[in-house]
Amino acid sequence: MKYNKVILKLSGEILSGSDSFGFDYQKINEIIQEIKSIHSTETKIGIVIGAGNIFRARMIKNNEISRVDGDQMGMMATILNAICLKNVLNSQNIKTRVL
Repeated sequence: MKYNKVILKLSGEILSGSDSFGFDYQKINEIIQEIKSIHSTETKIGIVIGAGNIFRARMIKNNEISRVDGDQMGMMATILNAICLKNVLNSQNIKTRVL
């Protein structure tokens, strides 16, 4: 069965590879190669990415940051991950945009 569209949910933590924080570009390139193989079938791919490699609510231990601000920090971290993936995908000639 061929799918026309798929959604891929990635944990932000997968972008950090064996580290627990940041970006591991070797691991990211492995993921991109998998995405590229799906893309080559002309399947449209929506990617939902988390932010666990940059920020997790559990990092706030004693209410040093309000819940609302913590949520906003998580959303910004998600955008950082999306921009990272976009750049690597674009370098592989896969047209990408962050929404």
